[in-house]
Amino acid sequence: MEKIETLQFAVDAFNTDFAHNLNYSTLGRDLLNTADFHASRRGFGIEMLSAAKRSWVLSRLSIEMNRMPQLNEHYAVDTWIENIYRMFTNRNFCVWGRKDDGERTPLGYARSIWAMIDNDSRQPLDLARIYGEQFQQWLFPENECPIDVHSRIRPMDVSERKPMMSHKVIYSDVDCNCHVNSIKYIEHICNLFSLDYYRDHFMKRIEVAYVAEAYFGDTLHFYIDELEEYHYQIEIVKEKGNAVGNAGVGTSGTVAGNAGVDTSGTVAGNAGVDTSGTVAGNAGVGTSGTVAGNAGVNTSGTVAVVRAIVGFRKC
Repeated sequence: MEKIETLQFAVDAFNTDFAHNLNYSTLGRDLLNTADFHASRRGFGIEMLSAAKRSWVLSRLSIEMNRMPQLNEHYAVDTWIENIYRMFTNRNFCVWGRKDDGERTPLGYARSIWAMIDNDSRQPLDLARIYGEQFQQWLFPENECPIDVHSRIRPMDVSERKPMMSHKVIYSDVDCNCHVNSIKYIEHICNLFSLDYYRDHFMKRIEVAYVAEAYFGDTLHFYIDELEEYHYQIEIVKEKGNAVGNAGVGTSGTVAGNAGVDTSGTVAGNAGVDTSGTVAGNAGVGTSGTVAGNAGVNTSGTVAVVRAIVGFRKC
């Protein structure tokens, strides 16, 4: 069996935007479906882990596209495991299209970081110890993924600001784990920009750091800062009534506080390892490189759920 897994897709009308381009939320789902297919064929997919009372959780996802596949275009997604650390593993992707002569051509790439948790204790598992030997045969660090690694996204101070948008979590936002699906955040982020803006700009890169979980009925507030021309930072927060504390447990993959796990994928607290694979120590360092504290609550009375950076180019 090869180290790379490939799935084929086609762009349907209901997965396109006004310009007939594949939308980012569909692309995100295609990436994650390919990742699960790769893992399942090699003995560590969702069903196998569920039987062992374990789960994969997504910590970071960065997608960079030169162009999107268009209506009726066929495209493929490759995925492979770049490396494994004690508590995280890096998985990369390539999105392929076809030239006029039928030759494959890369349309873009993606990087992701995953952790694994125990479903009962909600604690992160030592991947190197449990799966290290099994994973070694599938590692492919020499396979090129020529996009930047994940940025360290600093928290935004939103304490004295009004949100650009607010959204109450509804049925269609929530997945089988009863929290907001990771790709739904990408969909909401894309909705922060107007149709007129998209007519003149192409979203070249989106980076998402999953910091905490949100549930049905939660109200999410969206804040945006322009970092430089065509580049924006987004902070998604919820009211802190559902904050994850010292022993708080959620489902999306972030370990917050001394023992708590929530849904975003950053490990913090006593066992803390950030997405770069470094040990964070007792205070806990998240994907932004900042101290998360016991509950990951900011000073505005809200809990950061997602931090993201998006970059556009002029069309």
